[in-house]
Amino acid sequence: MSYNKTLIVFMNYLEDRFTEESNSRDRSPDKYSIRMVKGRRFDRIVFDNTYDFNRIHCFVERNTGNIYKPAGWRGPHTKGNCIRGSIYDKETFKNADRFGGWLYL
Repeated sequence: MSYNKTLIVFMNYLEDRFTEESNSRDRSPDKYSIRMVKGRRFDRIVFDNTYDFNRIHCFVERNTGNIYKPAGWRGPHTKGNCIRGSIYDKETFKNADRFGGWLYL
């Protein structure tokens, strides 16, 4: 499967998972919207909901599909053991949560 199709599958998974998590845990359920901001080397995965807009979730390397935690808005953390998963392997992001804790394990 191509990078773009796999990225869409990844983003849809995050959107469904975040919305489901919000509906089961929060007093006021919320709908999450995931989108991608294209970069030269890394694509930025951003989500919006009622309370947060343009919140960075992770970065995906365009050439490999590797998932990185954010170092900030501008780029991913790339020092040391920095790869957190791959969009091509669903097992690596099955524990994704809306707060990004899965990126810091």
